[in-house]
Amino acid sequence: MDNFNNFGRGIRLIREIMGLTQKEFSQLVGITSTILIHYESGRVKPSLKNLINLCKQFSISLDAISDLELANEKIPAYKIYLMLHPSFEDNLFYIPDKSLSRVLKLVRIFKEIPYEAICYRNAQNNMISDKNNMKMSYVAFSRIESLKNIPGTNSLIILCKAYNIETSKILYYTQSTEKMTWNEAAIFIAKDLASCNS
Repeated sequence: MDNFNNFGRGIRLIREIMGLTQKEFSQLVGITSTILIHYESGRVKPSLKNLINLCKQFSISLDAISDLELANEKIPAYKIYLMLHPSFEDNLFYIPDKSLSRVLKLVRIFKEIPYEAICYRNAQNNMISDKNNMKMSYVAFSRIESLKNIPGTNSLIILCKAYNIETSKILYYTQSTEKMTWNEAAIFIAKDLASCNS
């Protein structure tokens, strides 16, 4: 597998967008959590049997997987998602009035922003709010990510700064994808990010 591990990132993208833990996703695909961790990290290349099962489960072409493995550069996450173009049933936890939170989650996943860029850790290693450095508490962030809370104005500003994206773009995505399924919303946002960065 190439040094950039585009394939492992692709698997992680699909799993995160579906809102599944590694355990839940591995059960769906029929592999162990340990194997999935190795796939996502790029330590292990999937067997042909597991690769075919994964492709069948999400209607992904083997050609798309091959293109990812043969790439000699790190491909942006939104392009990986568009290359794979997975098909899956939407999660049951989607609530229409939380579409802003959903958009923020998809943008973070596609831009591969680590939690540390958003949440501040204090000396006791607890993530806390730090308004001076434009960071937020891990609790507040995780409630937005899990679609339990809609972000307020301050949270939205902090997240847009961390994701290096204009607030108006997030609001545009929210309005445009409000009635879309998770997969449709993910594809819409990925295509727009691709066009902005091409």
